This record gives sequence, C-alpha cells and structure tokens, in this order.
Amino acid sequence: MKTTEDSRRKAKGQWDRVELEGNVESDYIYATLLSKDLLPFGYSKMRPVVIPAEMLERKFILLDAKNLQEKGSVNTADWLTKVESFWKEYRSTKDEKNFPSVLDRVDYQKLLTMQDPSKRFVLLYVASGTYIVANVMDRNEIPDFKLDHMTIKPRGFVAESKTWFLESDDEDEVHYLCSILNSNILSEKVQNLQTRGSWGARDIHRRPLLFNIPSYRKADGDHKRLAEISKGLHKIVPKIKKIGNKGGISVQRRKIQEIAYNELKEIDGLVKRILLLET
Repeated sequence: MKTTEDSRRKAKGQWDRVELEGNVESDYIYATLLSKDLLPFGYSKMRPVVIPAEMLERKFILLDAKNLQEKGSVNTADWLTKVESFWKEYRSTKDEKNFPSVLDRVDYQKLLTMQDPSKRFVLLYVASGTYIVANVMDRNEIPDFKLDHMTIKPRGFVAESKTWFLESDDEDEVHYLCSILNSNILSEKVQNLQTRGSWGARDIHRRPLLFNIPSYRKADGDHKRLAEISKGLHKIVPKIKKIGNKGGISVQRRKIQEIAYNELKEIDGLVKRILLLET
C-alpha cells in the first residue's frame, strides 16, 4: 500500500510531508467513499483504505500495534507504528492533548467504531456542497480492487467522516431516503440554511433532517414509489458515469441530472407532497 499523490497534494500544512509505503495484511484493507466520490444514486470511485480493525458481530474493534503483533499481523503492526510516529511528530498541541494515539483521532467521536458492519445497506450523503448528493451502498456487493495482476477483496465497507450515513437492513427504507435527499426541491430548501465551512465549502450536515422526513411506510404508495425510483437509478448510474468521467465529478453529476431528468422531476413532485414543501 502507498499514500496516493492526490492525498499528498491536498494535505494541509506539515501533513503534505507524510508518505507511507509498505505491506499490510489484506485483512485490514477496507473500502470507503470520500464525499467527493459520491454521485446521485451512485459513486465515481471506490477507495481502498488501511484500517487496523476487526469486525465483530455488530461493531468494529480497533487494534493497536501490540494487538496486531499478537495476532501475527506484523506488516500492519509495522505500518501502524510508522503512522503513530508521524502523528506524534506533526500533531498540534491541542491534538496531543485530545488524541494521545492516532487511533483516538481515527475514531474521533466514535464515528468509526459506532458503525455496524452487520447492517447490509449504508445510505450516504455529502457533509458539504451546493447540492445534497446521496447514494446507497450494499455491503454484500462491494467491488474488488484490481491492482496490477492482483485482485484484493476488501474486508468490508466503512463510511468516511465527511459523509453522513444511515445503516439499515431495510433496502426500501434507505432507497426511499436516498430519493428524498437527491431531490432538487430539498437541496433548494437546504441552501437557504447553509453556512460556509472552514474551507469555504457550504455545510450541509444535519440540515436535511430539519424538514421532518417521515419514517418509511411500506403501505404508503408515495414512499414505495420513491424507493423504486432510487433502485432503478442505482442500476443506471454506473452506465451514465462512464459517459462523462473525463470532466471529473462535477461533469458526472450534471450528466446524471440530465439523463435522469424525468425521474428527478417525479421525485420532486412526490417529495413536495410528502414533506409539505412550498416551491
């Protein structure tokens, strides 16, 4: 494994000096999506990430270097030792007090270990941006990573800290919510509440949840239809994103808006009625 050039270019301050390279056991390679990878009803790129954790029935347990050595995972133990040394060298005084170990920072506010790997579906939406962008991940259908002539199967999927997520075993529930979050009408309402974040991006965070989205009800025809539209678009988007991938994520998102115009128009009508929104 090796730090990507993209990560180094976008690192702030002294962190652009950090570059890791080495071997890790495949048990600690997980899949994730960054906020910038999300498309409406899909994603542009799945990313491998090294996480020294094991999955128990309903939670993740982080392992320190000693734990890893005891399990015979000496390569990942060496990797984590390097990470820990960088953390101690470059962290701020405030971080030194709040996060004695790099694992404390990785699990900030328990955002990693609170995740439940037993839940099959993960609804994700971006934490910041002009528009809300949401996608549903199926943990049973995580693609393998192709590296040279090797195929690596990720141990599981974890949500990254710049995405908001909901885990569920109810496929219709997450797709119903995905349609609502991707609706133009909700994005427009949220824009009126947005503030600028520390890096100039527009914060979204919990603002979509201020609109009292009803819990999913199977007996409600509008709810069921929203779930059906999302499921259908999740099958179409992997084909759409190949059309405009040369222009980056913004081009792909616009292309989806254009091709899925009729579906998004129907979603807006249903969301307006369900959330009692005025245009």
